[in-house]
Amino acid sequence: MLVDLTIRVTSSIRSATLAKNILAVTRKLEGLLESSLLRAFRGFAIQLAQKLSLIAQKWGNTSAKRWASDVSFVNFLAVMHINEPKTFKM
Repeated sequence: MLVDLTIRVTSSIRSATLAKNILAVTRKLEGLLESSLLRAFRGFAIQLAQKLSLIAQKWGNTSAKRWASDVSFVNFLAVMHINEPKTFKM
């Protein structure tokens, strides 16, 4: 509500106090969104990364050991899972 009101009233924020408050609200909202949705997908993606890592290691890929702890790879798997059409999900 504070953000909506600020956007409607002005195009730029001149008050340092208002800017700090809007930033605090925005960070809290980001944290809430990240904590609920992305944690669930990252939990799934971490398990998938571990499985893929083990499979690739069994096939002889020695560098695959790092996949399970690679944050970028886990995030990639989470995004791919989010964007996967429902018809392909199990």
